[in-house]
Amino acid sequence: MPGCGDFRIDSTGTQDPIQVVKITALKIFRTLLTVPALVFLAGCQLLEPRPDEPDPDAPVEAEAEAPEPEPPRLSQAIDELQDGRNDSARDTLERYLAEHPQHPVAQRLLDQLDHPPEHFLGVEFIEMVVQPGDTLSAMAAEHAGDSLLFVALARLNGVQRPRLLQPGTSLRVPAPATSPDPEPEVDSEQTALEKIDAGEPEQGLELLAALARADDLSTSGFDALVETGIKLSSRALAEGEPDVAADWLERIQPWVSAAGAEQAFNRQQARIAARQTYESARLADSATERRALLLRALELDPDYAAAAHVLEGLETDMVEDYHEQALRVWRRQEYEQAAELWKQVLEIDPEFEPARVYLERAREILDRLESL
Repeated sequence: MPGCGDFRIDSTGTQDPIQVVKITALKIFRTLLTVPALVFLAGCQLLEPRPDEPDPDAPVEAEAEAPEPEPPRLSQAIDELQDGRNDSARDTLERYLAEHPQHPVAQRLLDQLDHPPEHFLGVEFIEMVVQPGDTLSAMAAEHAGDSLLFVALARLNGVQRPRLLQPGTSLRVPAPATSPDPEPEVDSEQTALEKIDAGEPEQGLELLAALARADDLSTSGFDALVETGIKLSSRALAEGEPDVAADWLERIQPWVSAAGAEQAFNRQQARIAARQTYESARLADSATERRALLLRALELDPDYAAAAHVLEGLETDMVEDYHEQALRVWRRQEYEQAAELWKQVLEIDPEFEPARVYLERAREILDRLESL
């Protein structure tokens, strides 16, 4: 008789029943061993972090801090007032005064938004027709004695955008005084000079200007008035406020000749124009336009170091860029275009030797081609 482990098929081709039972039991045993392993693997997969979920052990990146807002500038407030954006100008002026308490120019501008125009311009008016070239600042200086009163003048006449004053427009301006100004105190000029020496140049200048309008200022007083105005203008320029600097000059302009300070006044005007031109250069669309504006700024103020530094870097970049462009078109045998680019290089930097050599070669080739 065969053993229990023998596999036997009878003559009919059927399996031995005992063998079938053994094989079936073996399969069940193997299955029972496999199921725990599958459960363990499934559990491991469930414990792994999902791709779309953050890893709790990953380092946390610090959130980027929001950029700090730019500090308020007087020139920004003046631009907003000139554009008729009085609410925005009010906010700028209030923030500026929070950093510069009692600043006379900022306070003067803000007061005009808080009080009716008549508070500054009086109640007697005459009609004037705007001529080409007139500005509200100039008209305020002429008829109200203070260019900063352009805000009150605009509000009085319902001018929405002072910057866009149209020739032919009729405006009401303060009427000329029918009686002379009251005599200033005898020591007013000395008081003004003391204020300037005490570190209050704005108040001292206002007092000297009032004395000048009353024709009661000595020669030395005129000198102090103009000199103080130029110093205030220079300070505003150093603080990056060219429009405020220009306003200080405009306020002392009527007395420049009396002080014999035309040269110093014109020099300061040129410095302001140089800064304004420099700001325009920063906004230029092309390197060529930017370079032309920087050259103009240095023409106005040869000592303008910032403009000279920026121009030097710009010209270096332009020379390298034009030279690389010229080499590319040279390799494509576009000699005429290459020659024009090297001409531009030498216009910027006449000492750039590679451009001079290549330009001579390009001209020789163009001459030969023309003679064919």
